[in-house]
Amino acid sequence: MRRILWYILAIVVAVASCTGGKVSPRLVAIDSLIATAPDSACALLAAVPADSLAYGDNRPYHALLTTIADYKAYRPATSDSAISIALEHYDRSGADPDKRMRSLLYRGCVATELGNDTLAMRYYKLAQQRCPASDLYHQGYIHFRIAQLYRKCIENKRAVAHLKKAHGIFERIGNRHYLMETSRVLGEAYTTYNGDSAFYYINKGIRMAQEANDSSYLNVGRYDLSNYYYMCRKDYRTAADILKQLIDESLSSIDPESAYYFACLSLVNLGKTDSAKIYFGMMHSPQTPLDSLRYLECEGKIKKLEGDYNGGDEQVNKSYAIGD
Repeated sequence: MRRILWYILAIVVAVASCTGGKVSPRLVAIDSLIATAPDSACALLAAVPADSLAYGDNRPYHALLTTIADYKAYRPATSDSAISIALEHYDRSGADPDKRMRSLLYRGCVATELGNDTLAMRYYKLAQQRCPASDLYHQGYIHFRIAQLYRKCIENKRAVAHLKKAHGIFERIGNRHYLMETSRVLGEAYTTYNGDSAFYYINKGIRMAQEANDSSYLNVGRYDLSNYYYMCRKDYRTAADILKQLIDESLSSIDPESAYYFACLSLVNLGKTDSAKIYFGMMHSPQTPLDSLRYLECEGKIKKLEGDYNGGDEQVNKSYAIGD
């Protein structure tokens, strides 16, 4: 694979070298690799000689590509310094319109990672205004990023509106990765208010994961299906069976604390005290408000199941107070 990537890079460099211009052909070549090989792109960007960035658009272009490659390779952002270099250069009249739009978009992505959702939404909207209608991939991707912000605020109906637009675009251009991802997130969002749609999209994502032989997406889909049975159908037996299997497989693609929580509550609802205690015992000491809410709720409901109604109600009420 490494030899193939270098071969592609050499060809693109050779072609770009004939065109001249202010941009390093090496950066143009790396730009073409990010979508399919972000880790390799990160390594190539790190190896670009510093003196080659001193002319033309190379420094801001390198900063933009570094931000995009890091993001696509799941390398968490620790600052906005790199994307700010790109944005300061490209967010002006007459700048390269594609690089301007991408600078705005990934400034939003970095703001999301740094926890500034208001700023992120501002930049996503600016990128959307500057994204040409013919650039379907970025049209879909911007809708997807906006939807994720609404999901974070638990505004699921607004999230679904953007997710469906993204889903339709990715279906149109045949982007199976984001088609599978939008199916998954649509299933999760619909679980809160439309069980039929949740079931449709969760299973669509599962089928696509099976076709792609993608075990990570498949297991996340199975977890989402357990939530559907728990929340939409109140079928605690099926939810518990799926969760127990996922937990037994010790999968890295799902959040174990969430799995322990829903497995415990499913078994509580089935009146299975001893089994519920097993999964309650797997939960770690609370580290966040969400952890505390889940821990107290499980502890309180187990106490009530054992006959300690006053103590159980006290614990459950404490959990609800955290949620408020």
